[in-house]
Formats: sequence, C-alpha cells, structure tokens
Amino acid sequence: MKNSLKLSAFVLALGLAVQVQADENHHHEEKTLKISAEAQKHLGIEFAKVSGKSPWTLSRTALVQIKDANGVYKKHEDAIEFIDVQILKTDKDSISVRAEGLEADDEVAVKGTKFIRIMESELNSEPAGHGH
Repeated sequence: MKNSLKLSAFVLALGLAVQVQADENHHHEEKTLKISAEAQKHLGIEFAKVSGKSPWTLSRTALVQIKDANGVYKKHEDAIEFIDVQILKTDKDSISVRAEGLEADDEVAVKGTKFIRIMESELNSEPAGHGH
C-alpha cells in the first residue's frame, strides 16, 4: 500500500512539477530538469551541502550510476543536473569523489535520487517518430 502511495505521488509530481526548457535556437535541445519544492517533498527528495574541498566526501546515497557513468545530482538554482564524478574511495556510508562541476556549498541529492533519475530519463527520451 505504501508503495502505491509513493507511486501516486511520483506520477503527480511527474505530471505537474517537471518542466522542460528547450532553447529553440539550437539544433540540439538543452533540457533542464526542474522539480517543484512540493514535488520534492512528496517524493522524499533531499539535498545536502558539499563542504570542504576536493576530493569531496559525500553520502553514499548521493551516488547515481547510469550505464558506465557515475555521478551525483546537483541542485543549480531551481534546476537539477547530473554531474559526472570519479570515485576515489568508498566505504559503508560515504564516497570520496573528484568532480569538475562541484564546489563547496553546492547541494547534491542524497535521498530520492531514483525519482530524479526516472524523471531525467523521461525528459531526455524522444517520443517515437521525433528523430532528427
């Protein structure tokens, strides 16, 4: 029952809170994932500030694996973007990473990353027959 509630909240968030911004002047569309604060709350998406200096020590829950890439989701103003990371060390609760796109005080997703991943995947998939 709890999973179906979570799924309902996800579908609601996906339908109402995800916005796509495409730059019409470019052949290749740059898509930006935005998730409203309300949707983040419903989906249990939480962010934590990056502190210190590189290499960064992050919660292991921040790590997202997509095919051969490892990364984290960084909140950038009101958008969320995937940042590639190089894993230097892992332990039970944390990871040590090096990343070009991370700086002190950046916020990375530490909970709800699977929902962000699903929304990003939907955002970047082209509808059938929409090839260039």
